[in-house]
Amino acid sequence: MSQRLQANSRLLFRLLSSHRVLCITVFAILVLAGVGISKSSAVKSTLAVITGNSELAAPRKTVPGSVTVHAAGRGKPFLNFQDGRSMQVNYKGDSALTTALQNGAAQARSLASADFDRNGTPDVVSGYAFNGGGVISLQRGNPEAFAPTDDSIFARIQQGYNPDSLLPGADVYALPVSPDFLVTGNFTHDSEKDVLFAAKGGALYLMPGDGSGRLGDPQQIDLPGPVTALAAGEFRAADGFTDVAVGVTGPSGESLLIFDAVEGLSNALAQVPLSAPASAIEIGGLDDDPFMDVAVAAGSEVVLVHGWSRKPHVVAAS
Repeated sequence: MSQRLQANSRLLFRLLSSHRVLCITVFAILVLAGVGISKSSAVKSTLAVITGNSELAAPRKTVPGSVTVHAAGRGKPFLNFQDGRSMQVNYKGDSALTTALQNGAAQARSLASADFDRNGTPDVVSGYAFNGGGVISLQRGNPEAFAPTDDSIFARIQQGYNPDSLLPGADVYALPVSPDFLVTGNFTHDSEKDVLFAAKGGALYLMPGDGSGRLGDPQQIDLPGPVTALAAGEFRAADGFTDVAVGVTGPSGESLLIFDAVEGLSNALAQVPLSAPASAIEIGGLDDDPFMDVAVAAGSEVVLVHGWSRKPHVVAAS
């Protein structure tokens, strides 16, 4: 009897000892995890919002060339990015606007890309809200990164030279409204790339390109009401020009207007009534025919406008 009690006591002691070691181990892991999490910028931001500590929430000022997006070595072997780094941009234009872009007073709203100077490299146009209006900056692409004309560049690239995708200079343009929507394409009857922009609940504007990388003054496009959504692309059969789909709130209610660039932006090719304001528009192939279609999100519905050939046709919405 006494031997059985002694055996049971030893077994109980071993169980208690093992549980004590397990508790200590779990506690140590939680402490280490807490230290790591407390150093996370995301957690610091959350704590700043909860506690109202503005010092924790204040964004850090990035140094040109410093890594801002860690992406290197994460997609091997199929998709490989390098780390994203901040760039030093030299803005050219109105001093008040360039200062607002440099100190962060201008708030980013939109982004698009096109080859505005016909040199084979994509340029970037960025839209900002500032002081009740807006700003657009146009930053040229770097030919050395996309289409080098000097054979010495190829030799340098083989030796590890990695040219920046964009040149450091950027032209700045003042806008009458905030460019909440911004698209690029060939919207006029020439071969140059242009810019269309609009404020949400505001008017639509066109800035024609001259082919040398410069944009003209904003020109307001007449619409039956304020803009709620905007998209650009090839609708129906391809013709080399960029068509436009825009959601508007007009006197007769919500609708989707589709403009054929060949006919211009004065008369809509099609007008589709909507049950709610258009919140998003996409242009692409959505069925099994060769023509491009339009999809628009309106409230709880998605309305499809099927493309057709260049022959006269009635719009089919479903």
